[in-house]
Amino acid sequence: MISVPKKILYADDDMDDRELIEEALYQVDKDLIRVGAASGTEALELLESPVTENLSLILLDFNMPDLTGAQICEKISPMPRYRNIPRIIWSTSSSSLYRHISEISGATHYFQKPDTFDKIVELMRYILSLG
Repeated sequence: MISVPKKILYADDDMDDRELIEEALYQVDKDLIRVGAASGTEALELLESPVTENLSLILLDFNMPDLTGAQICEKISPMPRYRNIPRIIWSTSSSSLYRHISEISGATHYFQKPDTFDKIVELMRYILSLG
């Protein structure tokens, strides 16, 4: 049986965070197909395009200046294409308000961004196990 690699869309407006995500995901699964977006608008455009067919999961930064991760979740959660895909929001904030907003917008999980690269790798390993 041929194994199909997982595919993840991640969006973060911070270039350093995108690079950390990319490197951590690569360390966890070199075969993973990674689709990155630098803004909420770009993420939403990708989510509405064929590029993101057969996604395994979606990882969104909560605080992006144009569209927040929660706003994106709100838009895509009703779409049949994304209904059964983990929609994960993460943020530097541990705010219970951010967590609540994420949950009511349709995110399946909320995580606080780890403060070390090793912890990011651990979190990416866990996140990939969800999808």
